Amino acid sequence: EKLKKNYFDQRINSLEKENFRSILANREIATYKILENICKKKFLIKNGSVCDIGCGDQYLKSEFIKNNMSYIGYDINEINIEHDKIPLKNDSTNLMLCLAVIEHISDPSNLFSEAYRCLEKNGVFIVETPNWKYCHKNFYDDYTHVKPYTVNSLRKLFFDFGFTDIYDFPNLRCKD
Repeated sequence: EKLKKNYFDQRINSLEKENFRSILANREIATYKILENICKKKFLIKNGSVCDIGCGDQYLKSEFIKNNMSYIGYDINEINIEHDKIPLKNDSTNLMLCLAVIEHISDPSNLFSEAYRCLEKNGVFIVETPNWKYCHKNFYDDYTHVKPYTVNSLRKLFFDFGFTDIYDFPNLRCKD
């Protein structure tokens, strides 16, 4: 755990120095707006709330606040997502994010059951992860990666934990 924490702290610090964080956050929100149109489902809701699991330095927080949403983020220092409960009430958030996290944990069961518990009835759970089909040659070049996913395995995981209206997209994140 200490090795992973140090690894992620170093990544955050190097990205901060490069001053990409605010640009990435803005583009992430722009991507979500595109996804809203494609899915015909609004999840960037004025006065809504977002829970960001694996939030790092909470670089998305300011963009969600600009969009009139409350934001709470949990990272490795606050929660062990493989074992701990997310400290939110049942049905308390309309958007749950898990960006580049799931591939770093051995068992996603707790993450998915907790996300399902915390999301409102029509809430949205966004999971971004490398697609094993396209990255199998270099997936384990990141020594903190422990479990790869394909579109099919991820869809089945969502389904097995009660999620419906499951969409999958290629890497649209931060694209024009």
